[in-house]
Amino acid sequence: MYEENDGKPNHDVDALLNKFELMLKENQNLFFDVEEFEEIIDSYIEKRNLSKALYACKYGISQHPFTINLLIKQAQLLAASNNIKKAIEVLNKAETFEPENSEIFITRGGIFSQMNRYDEAIESYKMGLKNAEEKDDIYMFISFEYQNKNDFETAIKYLKKALKSNPENEFALYEIAYCFSHIDKEDVAAEFYKIFIDENPYSQIAWYNLGISFLKQELYEKAIDAFDYAIAIDDTFTSAWFTRGNALAILGKNVEALECYNKTLEFESPDAIIYYYIAESYEKLGMLDESLSFYQKSLELDANFTDSLIGLASILDLKGNATAALVNIEKALEIQPDNVDYLFFYADLLQDLKEIDKSIEVYNKLLSITPLESEVWLDYSELLFVELNALDAMNLIDEGIHINPEKVELHYRKAAYEILSGKINAGLMDLEHALSLDPKKVDEFMEFNDLLGANEAVMKLINSFNA
Repeated sequence: MYEENDGKPNHDVDALLNKFELMLKENQNLFFDVEEFEEIIDSYIEKRNLSKALYACKYGISQHPFTINLLIKQAQLLAASNNIKKAIEVLNKAETFEPENSEIFITRGGIFSQMNRYDEAIESYKMGLKNAEEKDDIYMFISFEYQNKNDFETAIKYLKKALKSNPENEFALYEIAYCFSHIDKEDVAAEFYKIFIDENPYSQIAWYNLGISFLKQELYEKAIDAFDYAIAIDDTFTSAWFTRGNALAILGKNVEALECYNKTLEFESPDAIIYYYIAESYEKLGMLDESLSFYQKSLELDANFTDSLIGLASILDLKGNATAALVNIEKALEIQPDNVDYLFFYADLLQDLKEIDKSIEVYNKLLSITPLESEVWLDYSELLFVELNALDAMNLIDEGIHINPEKVELHYRKAAYEILSGKINAGLMDLEHALSLDPKKVDEFMEFNDLLGANEAVMKLINSFNA
């Protein structure tokens, strides 16, 4: 809400402050012109000293009682100090002096917004539009209020007005992308950006956001093309390089992705996220030492970056150091104790380390968090089947079927446990039931254990469904 100092004379601000504070200390009554008061007030605002800024406003208004800029600054500071009633009174006073001053209505709109009175804020901003020379920011303020009301369609309408008023308003281009994403209309967003680009072909921000829209629609090649145009316009556009790398990584083009990530590092300081993506690309390329190094670099910049903790754990596990991997997983889980992916990894690693009781505890926690996830029932029951006994595994899978009767893979797994435990007839009955539900998923059943494919009765039943 505070106004800029652009265009004002270049006074010696420190000298002004010293003069003002000496006047207060010695209880003098010195004269300052309006622009000097504005610089004094702005300096106090920059120093986060609102009480002195307010006093300077009050003193300035006593010398220049009809100066709108000082009254507006006073209202802004009062609102920032939560003295809303007094702020509105000051603006009402200012309006009597200059009833067509747009800044009065914009400031009042900001105060209404602060009070969550969004409709009144919108009306005040609309009043401010009438005499404003530059309207795009006001259209954006109106858009924000509609976003506060969860009316993203209308918010988009005003962002379009902002861009029509000023096509170079980059913030509006980003904001409209956010609104389209919020209502899950990425295809409509892409069409908007295409039209905008036709009229503004050198807008790298528009090309970039078009790429983001394509990326969210899983149109990766089109996304890469859009990022290429953004980079052609501005080859230092780090976000375009970085996101282009992400799109390439999704397509499995990890060497090219690494080139993009390294290009990003040419134009900005490294951060934990960039190092994480570099590490992940090396991991996918099977270059484990390089991957390990960059996961460690990522954690040097942010020791609590959980994705890198898990990535590092994965590499350590692959390199045969499961104990060190466990330390990193446990640290990640201290930060995100209910992360399902991390818990899966943790349970699996504990099983590998033969810490079966701990692994069971983790699976029980997973079931409490995500009982509708069939993978939990499958993995947990397999742990019981392999490490403890078949009966416990079958009882658990029965419980899973009771909660998730539509999950065909659970029915297949129950049949597998029964057949492998020697309960052939019961197993064949459950297998027949699973086949009747979805014969296409029988491959998962067959892949569970090679002995299933060697059973003549099993193969005869499966073939009867494929005939």
